[in-house]
Amino acid sequence: MSHFSENARTLTITQTPIQNREILLRETHNFTDVCILRLPSCAPSEYRQRLEGVLDLLHDVSSGLGLGATLVILGEVIDLVHAHAALAHSMQYQLWISIKRNPIHILADSRSLPQHHFGALVYTRYKSSLRHTKTRIEYTYCPTCNKTTKDYGGKKHTYHQYGTLLSDVWRDIECG
Repeated sequence: MSHFSENARTLTITQTPIQNREILLRETHNFTDVCILRLPSCAPSEYRQRLEGVLDLLHDVSSGLGLGATLVILGEVIDLVHAHAALAHSMQYQLWISIKRNPIHILADSRSLPQHHFGALVYTRYKSSLRHTKTRIEYTYCPTCNKTTKDYGGKKHTYHQYGTLLSDVWRDIECG
């Protein structure tokens, strides 16, 4: 499937394994791009135990980021709930993304539901809505009549020459 991104800018990806708190704070100080922090995942038997000391660390990282920064936190749902409580007042909440887990974590407690997802929280230092690139996918066409399969409901004037704008619909992707 071909796509078109308006005003796209390629991000430089740098992975930095963090050995201690001081290195993390130094690496993120005045950082003004997208910073992704991946919290350690837990074994299914430890799911009810949240991470210790992470909330203070997240607060320190978020307060040291530059004013144009976006912070994405990947982790277990139990940890993200607490992370949100710690960051909700210091950063602008943008969205919570559920990511399908493969394989599914089955908890030892037979009364609990299996853990099908982990998540990503997105925050920004700026107060406006999330600044992102608009991406369009090409229209699909009916093989018989050669018209687009998208129904515009009488609003053909909203038709873009390249394709449909992706908004809140993402592909169903699994991640380990």
